[in-house]
Amino acid sequence: TLLQEGLAKVKDASAPPARSREAAAERIKAAVRQASKGDPAQVLRELLWCLDEGVLLLEGGSRHGQRHMVMAALGRLVERYPPAAAVLRERWAEVRARYLETGDLDGNLSLFAGLSDALGEREAVLALYDQLPEGDSRRRSLASHAYGAMLEARRYQEANATRDWSSMISDLTWFERMRTEPQRRRLLESAAKNIEVLAGAGELDNARKLAGKVLELDGSDQTRTLLQNHLKRAGQAGLLDAIPRR
Repeated sequence: TLLQEGLAKVKDASAPPARSREAAAERIKAAVRQASKGDPAQVLRELLWCLDEGVLLLEGGSRHGQRHMVMAALGRLVERYPPAAAVLRERWAEVRARYLETGDLDGNLSLFAGLSDALGEREAVLALYDQLPEGDSRRRSLASHAYGAMLEARRYQEANATRDWSSMISDLTWFERMRTEPQRRRLLESAAKNIEVLAGAGELDNARKLAGKVLELDGSDQTRTLLQNHLKRAGQAGLLDAIPRR
């Protein structure tokens, strides 16, 4: 919205100096590294600082990625330190209530989705989506965060409505820029999910085109099997038959 854009510009204009940003980034990296092995109480305090203050000191473009790293680290901490789950669950409930009351001001939705993942509540965003009535403006933004849960539930039509074809294709342009095999594999897995959604929603031509693009980038047996498994889930196991092996 215009209000959110205006607030973002104000925040960027008052951004802290580079030294503060660099110090925050280093502190975040250190806290994330300690999530699986450091003193859990201290790590929890550090990660909460990262979430509440540290990521806000970063430049706008890097905040999302760093916040995602912090959330993933909190998820690892929860597995070995039950008090962390209690703290996060209290925040989770508060953020959910704020979102229902005020919408996505101050990033309530992404914070709720991140906390849901950290707590293993991966169906929570979809449950909240289902709770809201048809026509509620919040359903659209919730749907984009519930994409993975919709896919798992095979609610393909709804999942397909959250993403457009052009963005699915443009995502693949990042493949050649990926420096590591794990990064490329994650991108291919994301594309495979999109192909499943397209096929399950009945958009077979687009599913076939996207699969062809993926196999042009990586025609290995591993990638072909990945696509085949997703298409089988969507009930379109034979869709790859028309795409020859390289």
